[in-house]
Amino acid sequence: MQKTTAAFSKAERIEFWDNSETKEPPMVILVFKTWDDILNSKSHEIYNSLLDKTDHKSTFLKVEEVNGNVTMSFVDGKNDIHFSVKNLKYSKKQLDKFFNNIVPNRTFGFVFGLHDSNNDRPMLAPTKKEFEIMTLAGIIK
Repeated sequence: MQKTTAAFSKAERIEFWDNSETKEPPMVILVFKTWDDILNSKSHEIYNSLLDKTDHKSTFLKVEEVNGNVTMSFVDGKNDIHFSVKNLKYSKKQLDKFFNNIVPNRTFGFVFGLHDSNNDRPMLAPTKKEFEIMTLAGIIK
């Protein structure tokens, strides 16, 4: 999983969208500055591999605030998945709202995004020809 950690560490930041005001599912978005950052780090290949390994019933995302940044960890004992990505920039306001509106065992999407300076939300970045969103079982604080 070291390749996963290194590749996902190329992200610019992580965003948390609880979508409590919309009918869209909640999402955690790993935001990259450019598509080249995703391609050069091979993050898209790793994400696609994880799509096959994660389980919407047993794969959880653990989020910890550490020294002004976030550490994101995928945890799944059933499928033997465990890796962490440290020092991700984030919005404390977004994370607090996400934690307040997402119950512990509520599924949500995990997806890549690209920085979009024209909007307050990143553009979702497909990693396959047919866009797929990874569904995780819940969040661990």
